[in-house]
Amino acid sequence: MLTSGDAGTPTALRRVRVDRARNIVITTGDDAQNLLIAQRVAGRLRGLPPLERTIDVSISDPLIRRALDPKATAGLVDVFSVEDMSAYLLCEAARFFEIAHLLGQPRIHIVMVGFGRIGASAFAQILRTSTVADLDRTRVSILTPDTVAARDLLQLSYPGAEAVADVAYFAADPMRVALEEGAVMSAVEAAAPVTAVLALCARSADSVPVVLAIREAARRTGHWHAPLFFGVEHAVALVEISSPIDTAKRYSEVLRPFEVSAHLCTRRAGEERDRVAQTIHQAYLDVFERMRKEGVKPTTAEQALVPWDRLDPTFRQANRRAADHVPAKLASAGCVVPAGPPSAPRHFDLLEDDGALERLAELEHRVWAIDRQLDGWRLGEFRDDARRVHDCLKPYADLPEPTKDLDRAQVRQIGMTLNGGAAALPADAAIPLVRFDLWVALVGSRALNRRDTEWFREMLTERVLPRLLELHPEHNITLLASLAPGAGLIGTNAALRCLAAHNRQHRLLVVEAVGARQVVEDFQSSWAAGAVSDLDPTGGGRVWVEARKALLAALEAVVRSPACERVLDLGTVGPDASPQQRQSGYRRENAYLVQRAHVVIAVVEATSMTLPGRLAEAIAGRRDRASMPPDTQHYRPRPNSPAQDCPSLILIDVDARRVSEEPALS
Repeated sequence: MLTSGDAGTPTALRRVRVDRARNIVITTGDDAQNLLIAQRVAGRLRGLPPLERTIDVSISDPLIRRALDPKATAGLVDVFSVEDMSAYLLCEAARFFEIAHLLGQPRIHIVMVGFGRIGASAFAQILRTSTVADLDRTRVSILTPDTVAARDLLQLSYPGAEAVADVAYFAADPMRVALEEGAVMSAVEAAAPVTAVLALCARSADSVPVVLAIREAARRTGHWHAPLFFGVEHAVALVEISSPIDTAKRYSEVLRPFEVSAHLCTRRAGEERDRVAQTIHQAYLDVFERMRKEGVKPTTAEQALVPWDRLDPTFRQANRRAADHVPAKLASAGCVVPAGPPSAPRHFDLLEDDGALERLAELEHRVWAIDRQLDGWRLGEFRDDARRVHDCLKPYADLPEPTKDLDRAQVRQIGMTLNGGAAALPADAAIPLVRFDLWVALVGSRALNRRDTEWFREMLTERVLPRLLELHPEHNITLLASLAPGAGLIGTNAALRCLAAHNRQHRLLVVEAVGARQVVEDFQSSWAAGAVSDLDPTGGGRVWVEARKALLAALEAVVRSPACERVLDLGTVGPDASPQQRQSGYRRENAYLVQRAHVVIAVVEATSMTLPGRLAEAIAGRRDRASMPPDTQHYRPRPNSPAQDCPSLILIDVDARRVSEEPALS
């Protein structure tokens, strides 16, 4: 039904039959008007036969949201924020923790160009959803013409913002002065590599030209090679210029709008989120009741021990935060987390790794504390909700055991929820599932002849990979490769065919610090000496010009394939790079491969082991990280462990026709 009129008047409310509605959503764009309408609607509904109904009212100002008393409306009114919902949808799509993790960044670094209510909401949601166990404290750089106003707005909205993140303010106005004309881009990047850039202009119409200007500045200066997100009223109208994060191969290619409009679909998008949040809250109540019967009282928060429909907005938000954080917890456990509502194989055990329960429970407590601190809570000896003082805002190790048990219960509930989702799937469902992730890196010689190639591929596909699959029957396999012609390209194509033949969930991550054209040029001398690259093992009498063109096409075909999820830019050197710069790029690629993978498969022959750097250096670094050159970039290993008998390094020696395995030494 469509009707016009003042929604706060009895006539308009009767016209839309509000007393028969199951769900009423109020989003006029004015907080005071929204509250007035909600009160009048709640007044009309009092005394009517009880129904499962809610009044969802949009309140943009966090101060007003925190001040509302749910008892005043008998639990009928549920407060939400259009800006918070937009930020939630942005974080669900972007998964900033995953970007930082895949790129090997030490922490998430978000650049916000422009600031306002949506910026404050995005700031809080990023902290709530993207905090993971193996990344350092999040950094947010805010570029705005008025840094004082931005700081004041952030502090008013979230009083504890600067207690839980590193926040830096830069005076800049890209609508008036191009970013590259000053030193702001390099100054921002000097603190930490940029994970993502958000264009958040006061007027939605300004976001498009600003984000396009940022992209051009990034291309010209070499700074901020990161995905770009920008807030608009209607994202569907910009489909022609957007490049979604789920289809772009390189993060630097991402140009994704997200909606900040107050249409009702934004609210509906949170229904699945609330379903999970209610499940988490019910699990909390069940655990508390069990502990109470055992004579243990882990918390004095009586307000949190009520059904969802009578829950204070603060505690509803806490449960939504816990639901939002599930993908980050799974990633912290070493899982691959496909997009959409997560489900896992029927026998999936999130806590199979020793210490996983405590590690994830500590993370849950850390994110809970961030959420509370954002809202201005502080540590005190005794809990006082009116003064926003909490005695549990301390390190996890210092908590009493009953309180830790509540965090452990939250983690256990995730595993049960995942298994419950899998139970609803057909037994032969082919959709990607949450699984522990085994990272397998391929490195090797560029000087393989035809016979070496045939033997190596046979060993890889019939012996090495089947053994790894047998040791990890339920894992996702992430294949890491730089696609260097020779063993890299040969092994990648052979491994992808093998994994597909075994019907195993897998993906390819291409590690790039030297561009494809430079890689191909560096292969020319090996090709002239009779080496094969996987596109034409016989040589075929081709001249280099033809071989070069075909090889570039072969590399691009692998990148375009559905199995290739990302090309990870580790600081790719340009086409004019010197031999020393290219050598440094190859070292960065090898450092990433040998430090991050669970298993490194190295294809070696005599020449490759005597040349300085590259393969010999990579193998030595795998055996002992301390042997790597002092200027080598250090990457953190994966958080999960492989199977007990899984080798750390597998050498395929094409000269000796021998495959050998080595355990991790350091």
